[in-house]
Amino acid sequence: MDLDSRALPATRARRLQSLLEKSRFFDLPVLMDSGVPGPDRFRYRVTVEEENRSHTVEAAEASVPDTMRPLLDWLLNQRV
Repeated sequence: MDLDSRALPATRARRLQSLLEKSRFFDLPVLMDSGVPGPDRFRYRVTVEEENRSHTVEAAEASVPDTMRPLLDWLLNQRV
C-alpha cells in the first residue's frame, strides 16, 4: 500500500506525522528480527520518504517495538 500524506485530509496527515515522531521512526534500525521462526508470523516493511531523507524499517511481528506499534496499527487501518 502506498500512502501520500499530501493527499490525506489535514487531520489524518497530522496524526500520521505525530505517530512517526512518537515512534522515532528515523532512529529505528533498518532490520528488526525476533530470531524466533514460526509459521503465520507477519513481517512489516515501512518506508517513509520526506523531502530530504528516506528510511525503511523491516520488522518481524515479534520484534516490533512498543513505540512503533501505534504507527503500524494506524497504517494497517487506512483505506486507500
